[in-house]
Amino acid sequence: ADVTASADPAEQQQQQSQVLLLLPRGWCQSLTCLSLDWLKVEGEVLQAHLASTLQHCPNLTRLSLVGYQGSTDALLESVAAAGAALSHLSMQHSQVTDAGLALAAAAFPKLASLHLCYCRKVGDQGLLQLLELPRLQELDLYNTPCVSAAAVAKLARYCHSLQRLYIGHSTSALHRSPATAPAMGYINGSSTSSPVSSSRYAGSSTSGGGSSSVWGAVNDAANCRRGSKL
Repeated sequence: ADVTASADPAEQQQQQSQVLLLLPRGWCQSLTCLSLDWLKVEGEVLQAHLASTLQHCPNLTRLSLVGYQGSTDALLESVAAAGAALSHLSMQHSQVTDAGLALAAAAFPKLASLHLCYCRKVGDQGLLQLLELPRLQELDLYNTPCVSAAAVAKLARYCHSLQRLYIGHSTSALHRSPATAPAMGYINGSSTSSPVSSSRYAGSSTSGGGSSSVWGAVNDAANCRRGSKL
């Protein structure tokens, strides 16, 4: 959907009505899953109206803002104000910032799945806020250029609930059986077509020094979690 703002008050009123048609407030109390993927909302009036509407969605558990073209942080703030207990949050290709991640970590302690693929405004400061999430099991950091290898490694080391971590520029996964790695089930980022071993990581580049620094740091962190290193 493409909802753009206008300086004409009459057109603004019409566009506000379009937002209400997209997300009627009468539905809000019962909504548990909401997708605003690739919604283009330009202008403060419409952004504020949509954010205000989300404050009436207290039962949301799944929210997808993939490619959302407005202020992702503002929508997160509205969902937090509604008291929603999000468990799954997808924000790939969005404008979410470190401040938005900090808000999400504080407001959604039940968050289990978080997707940040192609979120170019997310950096180390925001990423490390995720250590406050006690139930985070799945994290997608594919192509997040402002995130360093050191921050990823710290998260992998100390976020004890984390089971699946996706980084790099590929789709093949590293699998460790629960018997050998109860804390980390999958690390995705290998550039090869077959799984890589737990002691050697091949991968495509990501920020913070390229593949060797990322995989080396994450390898050390994963080994620590498995108890093979101190």
